[in-house]
Amino acid sequence: MIASTFAQAQDKLEPVIWDFTYDKVADAENTYLISLTATIEEGWYVYSQHLEEGGPLPTTISFIDSTSTNIIATDSIVVEEVGKLKSGYDELFEMNISKYANQVSFQRIVKTADSPAKLTGAVRFMACEATRCLPPRSVPFTFEF
Repeated sequence: MIASTFAQAQDKLEPVIWDFTYDKVADAENTYLISLTATIEEGWYVYSQHLEEGGPLPTTISFIDSTSTNIIATDSIVVEEVGKLKSGYDELFEMNISKYANQVSFQRIVKTADSPAKLTGAVRFMACEATRCLPPRSVPFTFEF
């Protein structure tokens, strides 16, 4: 019974599970849409990349530059957020916040110079519920095209 209680307590410490996938972009040589998808436990939130200072840590995606991989720039969007954005006043931080519940995908088009190629990086995020937040956490990822 103690082991079961400990396991349940551990589950609460990781309310966000990340999945890293990619799809080839049709009719574009060595071009892929990468997706960093967070599945978020009910009652918890992950924050947008676009937050004002003084609140929770915004989600950040960092790429480790590789000589065989070039990230294609698009206007002003580095990584697009795909999910149901909830924006408004947050009691915990006492400010307006943009956050996601249930699921969010951070997506980016990448073009590789050659094939095979590898792209590595990390997603850094903070998960909160109504009354508490977990410390920020970084999760590494690797895409092999």
